[in-house]
Amino acid sequence: MNQTTSSLVHGSALTGAGLMLLAGIAFAGINITVQWAGMISGLSSTTVAFWQYFLAFLFALPLVWRRGFGAMRTRRPVLHFARVMMSAAGVQIWVYALAHVPLWQAIALSITSPFFVLAGAALFLHERVTIQRVGATTFGFIGALIIIAPWSEAFSVFYCYLSPRRRFGRAPR
Repeated sequence: MNQTTSSLVHGSALTGAGLMLLAGIAFAGINITVQWAGMISGLSSTTVAFWQYFLAFLFALPLVWRRGFGAMRTRRPVLHFARVMMSAAGVQIWVYALAHVPLWQAIALSITSPFFVLAGAALFLHERVTIQRVGATTFGFIGALIIIAPWSEAFSVFYCYLSPRRRFGRAPR
């Protein structure tokens, strides 16, 4: 590898890391905003999800404009439609959860998703489960347990049934 190639790879890695950092900050901001809109403002999860998708649509418009609708062509439209519907349902459930569960608990529970992906891939797709995958998934699951802390006195399975105002220390109106 010569000097020019090395600096290009290094520059690309830094650019990629910077973009990932910005994406993480954006996702955190979106999650906080979604929780505020649902929990504090009292907007329905459907309304919040609509505006979230609408803003994403506005950001995607320049890309579609530049590449054209041909970029969205697929050979399996039924499977693509099913994927879109499952994704929309997932976003709706996520937005609903953020309005009823504390943000830290929702994020910690989402961290457990690799455990279920690994189990589903093994059971339904017959993928080979290696010790590395099990180890990484186990460490992630332990991290989620540390964040959730089901052994602590503050943890409650029924936490989501408390009113948002009581959770934030305000009396109901």
